[in-house]
Amino acid sequence: MTKLADDPMAKPVYSAAAAGAAPFTLRLLSPLAEGSDRLVAEEALKAGYGLYAPLPFSQPEYENDFKESVGAFRALSAQAEVLELDGGRTVENESYRSRTFSWCAIAIS
Repeated sequence: MTKLADDPMAKPVYSAAAAGAAPFTLRLLSPLAEGSDRLVAEEALKAGYGLYAPLPFSQPEYENDFKESVGAFRALSAQAEVLELDGGRTVENESYRSRTFSWCAIAIS
């Protein structure tokens, strides 16, 4: 049986890892809501993860959800690749649940 590391197609990945380079990038997906979303985002950034932030609304509209901590949100979102989804307040629950989590499921797979 041949090891994956011995496959000629995989050699560049394994040789980069052996030389100390990461063969892949870890990424966290988070809408950066208050609480655990931000806590895990801060820790992920410290650990060198990339940060993707799919927002259920436009960023200015989403910021209305946490006016008291908008500065902390902006600090994190400045370090993220932000994707503003096309949700709206008329379908708020659907925007949060379906659009954000569907996008995350697609990105993970």
